[in-house]
Amino acid sequence: MGTKDLPATIDFILEETGFDKINYMGHSQGTTQIIAGSALDSDYFNSKINLAVLMAPPMSLKNCKDEAMRAASTPIVLKAVTAVLEAAGQYNLIPYGSFTAGVTSEVCKLFDGAVCKFALNWFGGGDSDVDDMTRVPVFMSGLPSGSGYKNFVHYGQLIHTETEAFRRYDHGTSENQKLYGQPTPPDYELAKIKYPIAMLAGTKDFLADPEDVAWFHE
Repeated sequence: MGTKDLPATIDFILEETGFDKINYMGHSQGTTQIIAGSALDSDYFNSKINLAVLMAPPMSLKNCKDEAMRAASTPIVLKAVTAVLEAAGQYNLIPYGSFTAGVTSEVCKLFDGAVCKFALNWFGGGDSDVDDMTRVPVFMSGLPSGSGYKNFVHYGQLIHTETEAFRRYDHGTSENQKLYGQPTPPDYELAKIKYPIAMLAGTKDFLADPEDVAWFHE
């Protein structure tokens, strides 16, 4: 997504508008994409991005406090899930479809929103004391949205690092050696990014924890 999808999107915008650069605003995985892409293809992104605004940026996830995410991303769970999905050929996890479209919003109306309130607090790191719960059906209207399962696995790997790090996907020792020339995945070279970056983070964000965002800022 960082080295192919995002450049294709940027090139389309620049061609349509005639501008030389764009301002980029991303949220959550949209921030991971541009930082990973910029580290891997810095010449392209440094020449195309005027300013990047990153909202709730998950790079390091070492201090992630989302217990559901931490439990679901332990190495043994990730290995088992990967084996099952690969065997079944199910690479798109929880995909969006015409049958499921809007179902989540309807579920959120049940029991005066209690079901979604619980789900938001438990899985999304939400806080009903500060979140506008009347907007939850709107937030949920695009769910499930789906994503390649390796995106989830990659985030899980970043949760269970020994220290804060933003590094490439761990394919296992032998495959890492083939792809990266070393047995472990290398860190993204963040120093290659030269365009200005603004970061916005929430103090109660369980996924993009303030400690991890501070680490990335440094």
